Amino acid sequence: MKKLSFSKIILMVLICSILFIVSCSTETEDSLVGVEVQETNFETLSEANTIVNDDVTSITVPMSSCSDVSSTPIVVGNFLVYSLHDKDDEECEGESPYYTKLIGYNFEDGQLYSLADLDRSESTHIYLEEEGLLFVTAVTRGSYFLLNSSSFDIIKQGRTIKASSDSAPGYLDGNFYFGTVNQPTPLCQSPVQEDCGAFFKIGIDGDLVDQADVNDGLRGWMTGSATTNGVDLFIGTGSQMNGDSDDEYLYGCSIVKLDSDMNILTSADPDDEACRSVGMVEAAVAGEISLTSDRAWAQMLGPGDDRGKVAVIQYDHDLNEICRAEFDTTSLWSSASFYQAPTI
Repeated sequence: MKKLSFSKIILMVLICSILFIVSCSTETEDSLVGVEVQETNFETLSEANTIVNDDVTSITVPMSSCSDVSSTPIVVGNFLVYSLHDKDDEECEGESPYYTKLIGYNFEDGQLYSLADLDRSESTHIYLEEEGLLFVTAVTRGSYFLLNSSSFDIIKQGRTIKASSDSAPGYLDGNFYFGTVNQPTPLCQSPVQEDCGAFFKIGIDGDLVDQADVNDGLRGWMTGSATTNGVDLFIGTGSQMNGDSDDEYLYGCSIVKLDSDMNILTSADPDDEACRSVGMVEAAVAGEISLTSDRAWAQMLGPGDDRGKVAVIQYDHDLNEICRAEFDTTSLWSSASFYQAPTI
């Protein structure tokens, strides 16, 4: 069976729900051996508008004024899989008809399909090929989804967690790990919702195994996915708001290392303690912690002290600072976007 070679195709998703496919080769007689065989009885997105211009194909689906694609599409078998996200904003007009859909671009026929009806998602999904599983975090209260990666049937929908997640999951030793938001709203702060700004461990079956939260001294908006060196987990945090109190250090705006049993091993809190804000910018960790075999890198969103400098910092795996690069910034603009992390 013919297919476009995965190694010679570039696929990009941009904002406004437009999928761009850039082909850098002609069709090849590549074998489908090793590619997961998936069902094809999915609903076609009939309203998708396809435009072909030489080697560039763009596919647009109906959208609202606040539709967005904020995650990286991933290859799952014969599909390029991603989710839409309609921002929850009073100024938004209408909703995209597909904002709850898991969308798949099929490499064989070039069509967009609705693979599953989930919920809004801002983060990149995680695919376990050998286990045949797809794990999705969602921007709703308590939603994460574990799916069969062939049929895209929902195996488990988590509703036990009372906070949403806008960061991608990590995976270590048969468990998924992800963190939740910690919004300055009554939903998280009045009364204090323990599941906000918390870190969760989900088993391979989709059941909640454990969590680290304010009761363990941890509370911080999880600004990026959990990364791992194969033994321990590393997370970066933002706001540690805890109701009306901000007196206790709860690992906000810090780099935190945990073991696979959710015990905090060590942390690094650059410059002034916790979440110092300058103007509109908070000294949060911008995205996930980037790891090499013996180093960890963190990119900060805003300045951590009154010098007005924002830093990219290198640590060892015990989070001892090795060096940093500092840049001038202002109180009006952050140095990076949330979810942005250093590339090594």
